[in-house]
Amino acid sequence: MSYSKIIEQLANSEITIETALKRAKLLLHKLGDTKLDEWVNSEIVGYSEDSVLPKYRVITGRLVGNYLKGNSGNYIKFTNASLPIGNVPDEFRKELLTVKFFEGVATLSVLADSRGETGCICKPIPADYYGLLGKYSGNPFITITDARVEVSYHEVATILSCIETKLLDVLIKLEDEFGKLDDLDIDLSNVDQTYLEQVIREMRTIVFNTSIRIGDGNTIKGSDINAQ
Repeated sequence: MSYSKIIEQLANSEITIETALKRAKLLLHKLGDTKLDEWVNSEIVGYSEDSVLPKYRVITGRLVGNYLKGNSGNYIKFTNASLPIGNVPDEFRKELLTVKFFEGVATLSVLADSRGETGCICKPIPADYYGLLGKYSGNPFITITDARVEVSYHEVATILSCIETKLLDVLIKLEDEFGKLDDLDIDLSNVDQTYLEQVIREMRTIVFNTSIRIGDGNTIKGSDINAQ
């Protein structure tokens, strides 16, 4: 038996993830579950800064930049080099190196396909932090002149792959439970409410891994990412 058209098209990369999400939005809306609606909407248009991001959208980058090592009369200049952060406190290190992607899938796709001078996506570090980072380097003769956290374009591609896989699993689950999806409609007229609730719980598990909750009030700052 062949799969529904939307499943085959997404699996064969014949439609974009954004298009598949928009079509899935029509199907998921029929279930009446606000969490699933929230997820598909957020993946399409992007997450708000007061949302708790899914774990697959939070990446640990590496700190790089430019610095001088030595004194004013005799120094070596390091460019696009890894910055020493061995003495940075763990909590500050985690916040510093974390890059959060709030963007919708269309923007993520553009980021994944683009290439800058460094071949990475960068989160700029404000100049106000340079002195503190120099202090934590453990070397009093280091002067940081530029700093950023870099994330590989491959990491963004991995985010998209994760979204695509979850969406495929959701669509396959819908087809298994309710039949072909080619009309972008689900007939729930004869579906028992208890059974429907069980299906929704299983789909939440697929999307959220039972541990991710969207919009529960935590405060997340913007990623301020740039392609460089």
